Amino acid sequence: MRTLITLAELVVLAALGVGAGFAANNIRDDEGIVVDHDYFPRQKPRLNNSSSVESNGGAPDVGPASGGDSPSGNPGPQTTATNGESAETAPNEHTVYQQEHEFQTITLEELKELLDDPATAECLNVVIDVRDSEQYEAGHIPGALQCDRYQPGKFIPIIRPYVDMAKKIIIYCNGGNCEDSLLMCRDLEWDFDVYRDRLYLYEGGWTEWTARGMSIERGPFHLLETEGGGQ
Repeated sequence: MRTLITLAELVVLAALGVGAGFAANNIRDDEGIVVDHDYFPRQKPRLNNSSSVESNGGAPDVGPASGGDSPSGNPGPQTTATNGESAETAPNEHTVYQQEHEFQTITLEELKELLDDPATAECLNVVIDVRDSEQYEAGHIPGALQCDRYQPGKFIPIIRPYVDMAKKIIIYCNGGNCEDSLLMCRDLEWDFDVYRDRLYLYEGGWTEWTARGMSIERGPFHLLETEGGGQ
């Protein structure tokens, strides 16, 4: 019996406490507690867009519009494939690639002057074409000796007297991204003891020479003759 009375007293006390609390809350006006307010809201889940942001520098990944236009409505960059290469990467046939190397270079204009120099007729200036026989016979710079970069054992003994005599030795290949002339310069310096200050690299090569409409010779390689008539 005493237990039932105690429970009833607790219920009454709880009800009185709740009533007193609401009364006090109403008295505080704006500073009071709002009963239906959510004081512990749950955060909304965030989408993980990190992959598209990283790949596009912070912009969403938007595909190209139909017809090759950009999303803004302006035509996108046009690329025309030629011989399997895009227009952005296909090199121009007249391009002269400036490769880093340790040798002196000679320009087309300087080479033209050198060919007209009387010292060239005396074999004191020598031009060497390092392309193969098929390419050499189809056309080469007038007066050029041949020394196939990949057959040095065949050609070096033939041209060695001219190399030893010359003060300037001009080496060329197809030009552009062809490195055979550069490799031949290194072969002459390292393997055949030709001083570097006598070696000149014509970087433009056969491509630039023909593109500029310079005169050419055709036919197989033959030994040069000096003005005195000797070989």
